[in-house]
Amino acid sequence: AGVQAGNKELVGSVDRLCSTFIYGVSHLSAQLAHVHDSIEELVKAAKNPAQTAAYEHYAVAIDAIEQDLLEEALEELYAAINGDNASPGYKLEWRFHWCVGEIRMGRIGFDTELVDLAEAQDAFSKAGRYAKKNFSAEAALAYMCAGWCAYCQGKMHDAWKHTTQSLEIDNELAHAYWQRAKIQAAMSDYERAWDDLAKALDGDVGYFNRTMQDNDFSQAEGEFARFAERYTSLRMEKLRDRARLASRRVQEAKGCLTDTTFQNGISQLAESFAKLTADDFDSLISLEKTLEPALATCLSPDAEDVDVLVALIKNAGHIPPSSDANSSQSIPLDEMKRSLILKLLPGNSHDDP
Repeated sequence: AGVQAGNKELVGSVDRLCSTFIYGVSHLSAQLAHVHDSIEELVKAAKNPAQTAAYEHYAVAIDAIEQDLLEEALEELYAAINGDNASPGYKLEWRFHWCVGEIRMGRIGFDTELVDLAEAQDAFSKAGRYAKKNFSAEAALAYMCAGWCAYCQGKMHDAWKHTTQSLEIDNELAHAYWQRAKIQAAMSDYERAWDDLAKALDGDVGYFNRTMQDNDFSQAEGEFARFAERYTSLRMEKLRDRARLASRRVQEAKGCLTDTTFQNGISQLAESFAKLTADDFDSLISLEKTLEPALATCLSPDAEDVDVLVALIKNAGHIPPSSDANSSQSIPLDEMKRSLILKLLPGNSHDDP
């Protein structure tokens, strides 16, 4: 009974850890453009019989993974890396190590007997090292996974090191910033944790709610509340700066029009930019989503030309066209410009013409 209880606890722990990690890297293999490159292409690129034999073992491993025969997949992957009686193996292929890491890291529904976080950490670290030169995106994800495996073992220094290696390769990887923030929070290094959390939120606002629900951050609930207030204020000011520039542009466009219908419509747009308020983070994100289509249009490089901006607004269908045949509604737009915006005025929604 004690063994069964222990197994249930381990399964629950793996499931909880995986659910946290999967938020940022769900279906990692699908995101890795080259992890399952055509075996035929890999064999064709092989430089000697040893590499060819290794890729053939890898092909069998992939087939086994697709059938959920993970023990058999590991046997083939080890043969690909370390060799067998017929071949010395090929350890420099990052894909082999990535697949070992995926199996040993475990995921929801995995046989817990296959989980070996120390081996997974080592495998992902090697995958990152071997992929770094020619497959940088894959290397960044591999180091991030190595960092997660280290975190799950309580190896915080290794976790920080690997996650930092990931960000050194890809400094826009939002989940890596969040993961490093979580690691630093677990080490009570909150000042650096908040810096990384801000960068994660810049990439994906979904990490705000994840942070509120995370145990490592909950230990500093008061500090997080102060961070949220500061971050919301700074992000709000950035939104206001963009809105001020957009407002200046639409006012310039208004001055180029004689049609009062268009003048009134553009005035309404400028007024919406001027009245920006948000009480909390959720309100700010809602406001951003509402205004972003209009801001993106008004601040696009094309919109620096007043005539183009007017045409963008008219052709989006958000300001009623003038009955005046000589009005500027006939300004031609290519499809790229026409697709810049689906809605301009908050609360309005129209199909792209």
